[in-house]
Amino acid sequence: MIIQLLSGGLLGAFIGYFTNFIALRMLFFPKRRVFGFQGLLLKFKAKFTGKTADFIFQFINLDNILKDLVDKKAFSEGIKETSWTRLTKFIGNIVTTEMERWLSDEDIRKSVSESLTMLTPKMKEMLSEKIINTDIDILTSLILHGTPREIRFIQGLGGILGIVIGMLHSLILQKLPYIQLR
Repeated sequence: MIIQLLSGGLLGAFIGYFTNFIALRMLFFPKRRVFGFQGLLLKFKAKFTGKTADFIFQFINLDNILKDLVDKKAFSEGIKETSWTRLTKFIGNIVTTEMERWLSDEDIRKSVSESLTMLTPKMKEMLSEKIINTDIDILTSLILHGTPREIRFIQGLGGILGIVIGMLHSLILQKLPYIQLR
């Protein structure tokens, strides 16, 4: 009885782990249609891309970004770092001083933010194009290798559920009388 429970559990663990492994890979593979099937990411790449751009821009608050640029002096530091001669450094100092003064004015910052907000659809479109034109191998690698812990957890969970289901299956087979077919 124990051997049957263990063997059922081990078989279930193998099946659960392996099916989750296959299911995760089917998100990305096959790259080309095989018998009408294609990886989920490839098949719906355009839809995912648009949703990703919408998701990213949902969290972007342009007014806060402009305020942060002024508060952290990131704008002026960025220009000064790119200055490599006295002339460009001098011009950079003038530009950054004026930009900091200009962006620190609440009304001007709000106006710039509103203008940038009107550009948001175009920025979403540009981001979508960039993602859609990215090689699928890069996206696959980003997801599979960027989240190895989560991938292992999902596969391991399949194995654990397989153990439970395999053992339950073994118990049920032992406890139920066999039904004979006529």
